[in-house]
Amino acid sequence: MTDSLNVDQNSGSKKAEIVREVRIRLPDVIVLDLKLQAHTEGTTMNALIAGYIDEGLKKAGRPGVFSRATRFSDYLRRKGGYNSAAANRAQDDGNFT
Repeated sequence: MTDSLNVDQNSGSKKAEIVREVRIRLPDVIVLDLKLQAHTEGTTMNALIAGYIDEGLKKAGRPGVFSRATRFSDYLRRKGGYNSAAANRAQDDGNFT
């Protein structure tokens, strides 16, 4: 893992959520599939994988990523994730899946 980032670094919010980079190793064929899917959906791999992790946590009976870190969806959007322009115009529930 590497240094953490403050999700609210530009928002002036008193409550900060910390975002940490996590690296995983996957077979090339999976990485290529994820890149293609993210491109097709107009999102980033980070947002796509965060959505998968969110769903996996919920399936395991645990709170998901977006319910535990409510500002994380805004962070992804600022970074160009999940069709940033369209998502900013639309009513959004914060679910990237």
